[in-house]
Formats: sequence, C-alpha cells, structure tokens
Amino acid sequence: MTYLLWAAFLSIAFFTAISPGPGTILTMSHGMTYGYKKTLPTILGQETAVGLIVIIVGFGTQMFISFPQIFFIIKIIGAIWLIFMGIRIIFSVLKKSYENITSVNNTTWYNRLITGFLTDITNVKTWAFMISLMPQFIEPSSVLWKQIVIMAITMMTVDTIMMNIYAFSASYMKKLINNRKIMLLQNIIFGSILIIMGSGVLFFIH
Repeated sequence: MTYLLWAAFLSIAFFTAISPGPGTILTMSHGMTYGYKKTLPTILGQETAVGLIVIIVGFGTQMFISFPQIFFIIKIIGAIWLIFMGIRIIFSVLKKSYENITSVNNTTWYNRLITGFLTDITNVKTWAFMISLMPQFIEPSSVLWKQIVIMAITMMTVDTIMMNIYAFSASYMKKLINNRKIMLLQNIIFGSILIIMGSGVLFFIH
C-alpha cells in the first residue's frame, strides 16, 4: 500500500469514525452512566470488533460478493441487537432509580467489553463501508495480509481516538449535569435512538 493510498484510506476512516452510529451512542451512554475510565472496556470491545471486521472483509471480499445473503443476515442480526439494547437501556432506567442505574447493566468490565464488541460486530454501517470501499484500497501487486493489517490498525486507531473523545466528553457532561431526572432522560433518549436505528435497518432492508 502506497502512502498516497493509505492517506486516502485514513481520511475515509476518519469520516466514518466521526459519523454518528450505534457505537457512538453506546459509548456516550456508558460515558454518562459509568464515567470515562469504566467506559474503556466498552471501547476495547468495539475496537476488537472493528479489527475483526476488517480482517474478515479483507480476506473474504469475494465471498460477500458471491453470497450477498451473508450481508443480509448481518443486517437482521444487527437490527435486532440494536433494538434489544435500546429496550434494555430504557427499561433499566424506568425500573431503577438513578443511584442504581450503574448496577443494572454491564456492571463488570467484562460485560461492558462484550456489549461493546457485540454492538460493533453487528454494526451494519461498518460492514457496508468495508465491503463497498475496502477492495478499492487493496493493491493486487502487494502482499494482501500486510495491507489488511495496515488498514485494520488504521481503522482501530482512528476509531479508538474518536470513541475516547466521545466517552470523555460524555463523562464530563455527567459531572456538569449531575441531575437524576436529566440522567434518566438521557438514557431514555440514547435507548430510543438505538431502537430507531435498528427499526430503520429492518424497515429498509431488502
């Protein structure tokens, strides 16, 4: 991969990372609920998923082209997961008081890591981006696995930086707000957004 080609991929990776998506919503929700440090496992899970998606698409591009049903299945699973997560967040804040929110869901670092991983591994936006654009950045004359590693590291690095910014900003907002009703409302809003995203994927799926 030439420096010019990598720079082009880097710019696209940046715009993909800053565009709102399920991972962004989850990171901000965890940042405001648990704080910045406790959101780091969530981000780790997300970036593990991002790296895995790059590797799968990089080595299996032809498979996705030959069997579009695979992407169709990913869409359905991703939509169901988003709706489930949205409902889970909303019901948790409706049933519990603000003091107990942090003990309802994802109380351990492992649970937050798994939630982050599942949210991004089923992220239709990431899959669609990789399947449609990644082959354009692969040079047939160069070693394939090296190019895939470079793209995986690039995507994970850019996304990690952005998710850390979102998490830190959300945790900072939590300190400024520190109001029970507002904190409950923000979780309901985040949950509703995830449900809308998932429903949108199911509605437009074909």
